[in-house]
Amino acid sequence: MRPTLGPIFRLILAILTCTLLSLLLLTFYGFYLPKLQTTNKGQTMEETIFLDKKVMKKKMNIVYLKTHKCASSSMQNIFLRFGERNNLIFVLPIQVGNYLGDGASKFSQSMVAAEPKQNNILCLHTRYNRKEMDVVMEDDTVYVTMLRDPIEVFESQWTFYGLQGHYGMTIDQFVLAPKTGKLGKRFFSRQGQNQMLWDLGLDEVENEELVRQKMNEVALEFDLVMIAEYFDESLVLMKETLGWDYEDVTSLKLNGRKEGSRETLNETTKTNLKEYLKFDYMLYNHFKQIFLNKLKDYGQHKMYSNLQKLEKVNSVNAEACSFTAVDNSDLQGDDAWWGPGLVGYQLIGREVDRCRLMIMPELKIVDRIRKRQHYSINTFKIVHN
Repeated sequence: MRPTLGPIFRLILAILTCTLLSLLLLTFYGFYLPKLQTTNKGQTMEETIFLDKKVMKKKMNIVYLKTHKCASSSMQNIFLRFGERNNLIFVLPIQVGNYLGDGASKFSQSMVAAEPKQNNILCLHTRYNRKEMDVVMEDDTVYVTMLRDPIEVFESQWTFYGLQGHYGMTIDQFVLAPKTGKLGKRFFSRQGQNQMLWDLGLDEVENEELVRQKMNEVALEFDLVMIAEYFDESLVLMKETLGWDYEDVTSLKLNGRKEGSRETLNETTKTNLKEYLKFDYMLYNHFKQIFLNKLKDYGQHKMYSNLQKLEKVNSVNAEACSFTAVDNSDLQGDDAWWGPGLVGYQLIGREVDRCRLMIMPELKIVDRIRKRQHYSINTFKIVHN
């Protein structure tokens, strides 16, 4: 015969079970829960779990300060395509062209056909002026830019803008010549000595005190300063900063030069250029070290893994779009980039707008955006009149 528990024994067992559960709950809420609630800088446990799971919302309001000859065409194309895909509003010149201003003047709201606080992306060439940019951009705008080894910047400018013809001498002769008269002036008041500092809005690019002030200003006002020599790593960090996807930062090397079109600099010329460009080097070396520290904090394994993901997306796009690199001089019309000795691209197979945008020259995309925005503004006026 199977034994049964008496009613008194069952009552005692229930009381003991409840007591044990109460002790466990008191221990959890009194000891473990307070620790869990403060493990993430004062956030509650529920907030910590939620933040771990939630996806960062994509940043749509961006200023990309386009520094000359710093992989800027490839970078700019990323922002132009992102804006087109998401129907965003760009800050554009009042009339035509792809410069905000004349290249010599710092950015001003008077240069653009833009309503205050109603714009998403500013990514055309202009000189940095935070106060005026803040007038036309949203309050939550993210500011990013890219720097490059100053000698590489100067040599690229020398070839691209034909400065040998402008100054009437080779680059080796230029660095040794006294910088007086024409040699002491910027090319069309735009290109010249310490170009990155100039693009960042500094007029006196040889004044060490002002250079240091500008460096502090950039450190405070920019969310990310990228380095062209670490281009893919820069894209990964930018993707994280903006909360974008890998597809958003896929790219080709645009406006790049053909092999053999670069000036070969001797060691004497390099040494003299380092002195001539010493304040751009001060800027570059400072932010390169900050960038390297970011990479260290990010983690080598994590960066390697994410670089592989980026490479895979680039490869898939290249295969799907069937890009073919060609001599830019062989391209005609809208497919051709402006400048000597460049590499261009052709699409092989069917036309896909996503693919076409990846190789479309800047002026062509800007004209397309201008037409879209003009149509949108006129439609808005008709509807609300």
